[in-house]
Amino acid sequence: DGAHAYAAGTSDDAIAVFSRDATGALFFKQMRQDGDAQQAGDMGPVAGLQHPVGLAVDPVGTWLYSISIVDGSVDAFVRDAQGELQFRQRLQLADMVQASAIAISGDGTSVYVAGKDAGGNPLMAAFAATPTGLSTIATYPADPGAHNGLTGLDAAAGMAVTHDGTSVYVNGTLGIAMYARDPNTGRLTLIDVLAKPDLGAGILATGHLAVSPDDGYVYAAVGQGLLILKRDAATGALKVAGTLADGGTDALGRAVTGLAGADSVVLSPE
Repeated sequence: DGAHAYAAGTSDDAIAVFSRDATGALFFKQMRQDGDAQQAGDMGPVAGLQHPVGLAVDPVGTWLYSISIVDGSVDAFVRDAQGELQFRQRLQLADMVQASAIAISGDGTSVYVAGKDAGGNPLMAAFAATPTGLSTIATYPADPGAHNGLTGLDAAAGMAVTHDGTSVYVNGTLGIAMYARDPNTGRLTLIDVLAKPDLGAGILATGHLAVSPDDGYVYAAVGQGLLILKRDAATGALKVAGTLADGGTDALGRAVTGLAGADSVVLSPE
């Protein structure tokens, strides 16, 4: 309902909670911090909030999830009627030691986290969202012999699920990994990786992703500008359709500015 806002404080190992009024102003309500003593509604002392780098709220607004880049934890909080957070779960995979990107399917049934294992190799995890928290569906480790060694997930910074729930994309420092998603089970199948050389000269894929409302295009912030990717509706595969570089020109020949260090991209809903 947009009545509350949540912000991750990486230096404070905390999540700040705000209420939001009709003017858009924010008012501080609560802080949940790693090591907090158990409060009403909590399952125990807060743990797993060291250096949180990603937050996601499920479509219904019942749950807020956070990820830690320090130990790979995924924390689950219930939102009460006032928007405040009750700590309910810390999920820590044995294989994941860093978590750097998170996304939720549009129907709220699946949560996806990208990170690294103890050897520094890319790792994806899929979770089922249940009324009591998250349960692990599967983990997807890197396969050095397939799909460019899954290098598209290295230091993952952005992740997106298509609106039809059939594809998941992950933006890493060396490329973009493309997954097919089974809407019934939430399981993923790696389609391919658009590795750095496939994206074009000078492209370093490091930022966030946005999917167009019709699922026809995916946009990636890539440091030097924006990457435009056309999506195959049948397979979910992506193909580079164009780029907008800071200091370059758009399709009409107009100068493009303000994109140096591009990290995030969002699309309006209409």
